[in-house]
Amino acid sequence: MPVYAMAILCAAASMVCDAAGDSVKDGALRVGVSVAPQKYLVDRIGGEDVQVRVLIPVGVDPHSYEPGPEQLRILSDLVVYFRQGLEFEKSCLRRLRGINAGLRVVDLGPQSIQPFASTRDDFGPGDSSNDSSNDSGHEHAHGKGHLNPHTWLSPRIVREQSDAILGTLVELRPESRARFTRGHRELRAELDQVDAYIRRRLAPFKNQLLVVYHPSWEYFARDYGLRMIAVQADGHEPSARDLMRLVRLSRAAGVKAIFAEPGFNPRSVEVVARDLDARVETIDPLAPDWAQNLCDTADQIAEALAP
Repeated sequence: MPVYAMAILCAAASMVCDAAGDSVKDGALRVGVSVAPQKYLVDRIGGEDVQVRVLIPVGVDPHSYEPGPEQLRILSDLVVYFRQGLEFEKSCLRRLRGINAGLRVVDLGPQSIQPFASTRDDFGPGDSSNDSSNDSGHEHAHGKGHLNPHTWLSPRIVREQSDAILGTLVELRPESRARFTRGHRELRAELDQVDAYIRRRLAPFKNQLLVVYHPSWEYFARDYGLRMIAVQADGHEPSARDLMRLVRLSRAAGVKAIFAEPGFNPRSVEVVARDLDARVETIDPLAPDWAQNLCDTADQIAEALAP
């Protein structure tokens, strides 16, 4: 574990542990988020003055998730929900507002953080009209005309989102302004540490090709100078033609590892890896410990890209 990461964990440990237990949350501001990494960020700002509930259970694919009545009941007394821009949220929030008319929704998705979000329809693996990615260096496969919702994987974007979280919490609970402001300041310092660590770790690999199954890591790759190509195109499994093109691009780049994600069918990744004689590794965009996960992912990618 990186030395700086141990310091972060020690500084945040009591806060995160307390956040897991409702017993210390009596009277706390009830906040909803889509995914576990968002909980980490809101907890760091709000501490014991917030109770954060995660809509998507650990281990569930957010792209196919649909909450049931029991999950909505648990979320029915939320004061605010931080929306991430995932596919299920539109219908889910409509149902949630039906039982919680006063719910405030704050958008933290890609629409809210322009110009940080990519708005281009990049060439995905299924488009053979161009063998190179566009000038952003990414091959986007989240669907034509759709912005990538995985903004929490970019410390640069999270910096902006932390301001929106702080402003919302202070507005809803002005008596806790000092606590929220302190938490925000500490989180921003942590973001700077994480960003600096990842930047140092990946600096030697600028413009190298990162092959992933799902394009969750688009913003991460962009921020740290990597070219990214995703196996999955527009939310669908790749065709044989797609896989042939991906293998050709990966072989030309000397790719030695392909990165899968928990919960996704590994079959197409394994096919590509076998053709390349590459290994398959797993990186998790939904890991609850946001800071440690991003640093560990940077280490994993660096080791895979090293000569």
